[in-house]
Amino acid sequence: MSMLEANAVFLSTLEIFKDGMLVVLNTPRQPRFNEILNYALDTIEQVCPYWETDPEDPLFSVLFGLLGSSDRYHILTSLKILILFSMELETIKRLQGIPDDKINMLMSYTLLEQDKELLSGTLDFFYQYTAIPENVEELLRNFSLPTTLIPRLTNLLLFEGERDVNEIVDQEECKAPAASSIPIVPPDLHSMLLQLPEPERCSRWLKCCFIEDPECDITQLALWHAYQNCFADERVPGVSTLPAAEFINTVSRTFSSAQAQVVTGPVAKFIIRGIRPLETSYDLNGYPYRQCKWNVPNGQCRVSFVDPAKLKEHVFREHMLLNPADLGNLQDARRPTNICAWDTCKDYEIPTINTARVAGHVSTHLPPLQDMSSPPPPPPRKIIQPKLTRLFDYYPYSYR
Repeated sequence: MSMLEANAVFLSTLEIFKDGMLVVLNTPRQPRFNEILNYALDTIEQVCPYWETDPEDPLFSVLFGLLGSSDRYHILTSLKILILFSMELETIKRLQGIPDDKINMLMSYTLLEQDKELLSGTLDFFYQYTAIPENVEELLRNFSLPTTLIPRLTNLLLFEGERDVNEIVDQEECKAPAASSIPIVPPDLHSMLLQLPEPERCSRWLKCCFIEDPECDITQLALWHAYQNCFADERVPGVSTLPAAEFINTVSRTFSSAQAQVVTGPVAKFIIRGIRPLETSYDLNGYPYRQCKWNVPNGQCRVSFVDPAKLKEHVFREHMLLNPADLGNLQDARRPTNICAWDTCKDYEIPTINTARVAGHVSTHLPPLQDMSSPPPPPPRKIIQPKLTRLFDYYPYSYR
């Protein structure tokens, strides 16, 4: 009945109704009276917005007593009644004369973050209570607010706040460009690939020479020519290659990021986006080949090894004419013969007799030894300009 506004207004004018509610609220706190007490509180919640606020009203005394109840529903509903009292009237609501022990109890309720409904009701009560200057003076006089309520309210300013992070980019990241040439597979890897049927051979060759990279692309023509040069050589009789269309489809099936695209312009360019050439070819097990870059009379030594230990043995045994087992006890040469002919290195171009010093220098050009039980991941492109950012985190104000 009291759910209808007209009925609630009518009940608020009946003194006998209010007296009857007081009788019910003062029943003994026994489980057998809980149901009727709940109904009484629900009814008062609908009618109380039309009652005048009077600190001497006996109803307030009963409601303050229910704030310490062991029944959560009684606490919440009593708190709602105190908040809604006189809400529909034009007169000033004056929540005064509240015992200090009840104020202290309500302060403790602000610690209950897990009970959001009770926390919200408690904060709403204090909002109305502190709207009266006399109540603020009483709080300052009777409670140590700087050590109790104020720090707690300060912490609750961020309660369930959504933290936003604003990033300001001062300098964009710049990576080194992809390798300009497609690596050539060494003879031993080439022989193993020839043993495979198409299109498996094409797919394994792609994995040996390329890697997924969503920021890079390569022309379909360059990719096709590299494939043809590797497997369509006249010196490999009986080896057939895939048609161009099937080859492009194999690329897309091998790399999930590879997409065949057409770049419009004065001259249309057909590309594969999403892959880039590796710096060196990889074997079928995922190990990179290390090429010997020692300069020889007819150019540069092109022998490649998967195991860095074998490359080291090759350089010292074949080019420096040293026994790798004797590297820890090298003697000076009888005449100046030791040089460094690694790639473009300019050190030790003039022969010297100090074998140990030159051997130590040559070792700096060679890759470090590694565990060959599991292949390393392909290295990413080098970052030549790091990304510089500034981060600001804040809690934006939300209108509720």
